[in-house]
Amino acid sequence: MYPKFYLASFALTCSLLFASHAYAATCTTTASGNWSDPAIWSCGHAPATGDDVEIVNNVTVDISTDAVASVTVGTGATLTFAGGQKINMEGPNSLFKIQAGADVDGGNPGSKIIYPAPGTSISGPFNQAGPVTSNGSGAFVAGIPLPLSLLSFTAVQQEGKVTAYWQTAFEKNIASFVVERSTDGKTFSKVSEQIMPANTAAQHDYSWSDKQPATGTSYYRLRISEFDGSSSLSGTTVVNAGIRNATTALFPNPALD
Repeated sequence: MYPKFYLASFALTCSLLFASHAYAATCTTTASGNWSDPAIWSCGHAPATGDDVEIVNNVTVDISTDAVASVTVGTGATLTFAGGQKINMEGPNSLFKIQAGADVDGGNPGSKIIYPAPGTSISGPFNQAGPVTSNGSGAFVAGIPLPLSLLSFTAVQQEGKVTAYWQTAFEKNIASFVVERSTDGKTFSKVSEQIMPANTAAQHDYSWSDKQPATGTSYYRLRISEFDGSSSLSGTTVVNAGIRNATTALFPNPALD
């Protein structure tokens, strides 16, 4: 029979491990700012151990981070290292992607992207443009397969509903398009998913209508899901219940991968 103290300690350890796993999240930036600032992240906290990180704004790495599962620096975004700060990756093959039109810069020789055993790292100062990828090799490798060009994503309110429109070209390995909605611009939920029966290189137009839109201001974005389980996000378009038309967002070509 184990003493109660050891049993209680074991239970607490298991509880903490489970909690760490259960609360892993996808943290996407909603504004530019410092990595440590919870206010710029959709998950409501600075990225924690096991989180997937999606950077679509300009972010400064002002702390040595927790061990995150992945990092994607999206088209048009810049990730800047301050001083000798470090990004810690959770696994030896965790993916760090810099997409076309994105940059990682700044820092000094003490600035690093660190992988666990076998202990490889990429050292600053950084001046790296995309598209490149690293998965623990100790260096960035040129190229990221792009699943499509997202030409536009628009949401328009009319006759008591909100209709999202998007236009693509050069589709490849796309599993589905997911429309996500938020009432605060930070926490998004899926409101529609269109499974792709086939991909096409030709220009293609899609739409979906939200017949029960939220009252007041709503935020819509498009998540592009690939067959390998990865995904990427469009920018966000805003709809107000008191305004007939939402803002229109036109995205770079190619779009986020």
